[in-house]
Amino acid sequence: MGFSRRIQQRRKNTKNIFKITKTMELVSKVKFQKAMRFANQFQEYREKFFHILQASYCSTFSHDLLSKREKVARVAFLVIAGDRGLCGSYNAQIVEETIQFREKFLSEEKEVDIHIIGKKAFSAFSFKKIPVKEQYPILHDTPSFSSIVPVANNFIDLFQKNHYDEVWILYTNKMRITKELLLPVSLSLEQKEEQEYLLFAPVREKILENLVPHSIQIQLYSCLLYAIVSEQTARMLAMKQASENADSMIKELTKQYNRARQAQITREMLEILAGVEAKDI
Repeated sequence: MGFSRRIQQRRKNTKNIFKITKTMELVSKVKFQKAMRFANQFQEYREKFFHILQASYCSTFSHDLLSKREKVARVAFLVIAGDRGLCGSYNAQIVEETIQFREKFLSEEKEVDIHIIGKKAFSAFSFKKIPVKEQYPILHDTPSFSSIVPVANNFIDLFQKNHYDEVWILYTNKMRITKELLLPVSLSLEQKEEQEYLLFAPVREKILENLVPHSIQIQLYSCLLYAIVSEQTARMLAMKQASENADSMIKELTKQYNRARQAQITREMLEILAGVEAKDI
């Protein structure tokens, strides 16, 4: 009897876990759809913006943010991770990839500073005793463009003061770790034909002076949005797997309970029959 009760209690606890993981899966699915829709909408704006920027660029234009350093001695990483767990290996993968990427630069005798967006990455680097230069608190579920502007402006200022020679973004896009060079900005002269049809007012250089810094803010915000999409995807898949495991365990515990209950009933019937036979004797 005690064994059956223990199985019943385990099954009850597992059912409660199943309800929690299933609810979290549905919540993550809704957040994923919202984040994906928002990221795709902003991607359209990003593509059009960089199309205009690329078409406006000319060889005579120069800017501090476009200048590549002859020697790269100091590098900054901006690592975008999550604030919460229960998303599988999402945070662990970005941390491990950052460590490997950092080792590559250190082997080339370059200094590396790590900047963090996301509490989980900060905790992981602290545990591994890897110094973090700065952590930026940004609300992940509904980040606004204005929340990323101070972060982008900070890196622009550090780059212009020659504090860093390169700035890299490391984030997860479509469940893969992506590395993008944020600074210096890279532009090319591939669209000369299209430039002939563009009119600039007041002058091309003045417009580019404003567009180049804004491009860094746009790139950084786009990376953050796709990192949020990846985080919600990872959490949705992790909760789905947890729900499936809980469901399988419930079925297995139900079988064990039925077998134990059947054995108990059989044993009780045998005891009754034995008692009847003893009475007849």
